[in-house]
Amino acid sequence: MLKFSLIPSSTFTGIRHIKDGDFEKALPYLEEDINYYTKKAWIDKYRHVLMISYSTRTYREIMLANKAYCLLRLGRVKEARELYETILSEYPDNNNVEAQLAMINLVRESVIEEMRTGA
Repeated sequence: MLKFSLIPSSTFTGIRHIKDGDFEKALPYLEEDINYYTKKAWIDKYRHVLMISYSTRTYREIMLANKAYCLLRLGRVKEARELYETILSEYPDNNNVEAQLAMINLVRESVIEEMRTGA
């Protein structure tokens, strides 16, 4: 019997690791998903019909944001910020990513201000 899925198994594994709080383990699965949806952009383009997905976000966009979130939770703030900026340049209407980036910048500015004033 032929088994075929438009969603790779790595997606489910990566999401499970995120839910379990194991962000380091999730990263390679998210990277695999990002590559998959980059190579198979037609899946995202026709996801409304193929997978009855009504999300306004593409699967690639979601996986990129998940990766940035994991990086942030791992304390890899610079990498997370750079990835959020990349996502926002590709998907300028993503207000979730915009909010995450604003929070990172706000915290960064607060830390710099504390260091400057010695507070």
